[in-house]
Amino acid sequence: MNSIKLLNLKVVQNLSKFNTPYKVFNFRKSISTLKFLCDSNPKFVPPLAHNLLKLKKNRIYTNSSDISQFSSKTEGLFFEIEKKLSDLLDNGLLSDIDLHDEFMNISFNLNGEKNTIVISKQPATNQIWYSSPLRKPDYFEFNSDWRSNRTNKTLFEVLNDDLFKATGIHVNL
Repeated sequence: MNSIKLLNLKVVQNLSKFNTPYKVFNFRKSISTLKFLCDSNPKFVPPLAHNLLKLKKNRIYTNSSDISQFSSKTEGLFFEIEKKLSDLLDNGLLSDIDLHDEFMNISFNLNGEKNTIVISKQPATNQIWYSSPLRKPDYFEFNSDWRSNRTNKTLFEVLNDDLFKATGIHVNL
């Protein structure tokens, strides 16, 4: 999988303080030890091997097949959600389902106020971001299903919970 690891600008600036090249990326879980860099850029001076830096793991996918696979998975997911929620919309339990290329808005009334769940594609990171007035924002990555790294719940579990709170009806997604 071709990916670019993003470095915080401060980390990159700090790397210039060191003077011996060391060419290994070592990422484990989300916070990782960084032993790094290439000597291909003569202006860049990589760190000494004994200097360890920590950074949060982020990926930007550059391979077009990765992006097209992600787009295919998310389009199917969005259409599946829209299809399963259409009955709630027809019965007036949801105000609106607004589907676009990059995001989906699910609007509902709760305690007399209009609220919206936003599910958005993030192709650069191969994630789906989820925002709801009923819980903290979250993001989901695909392994065998769309699962949160923060809560370990699936996207469908989270959406089912929020729709139950909003409508009082269990939705089987």
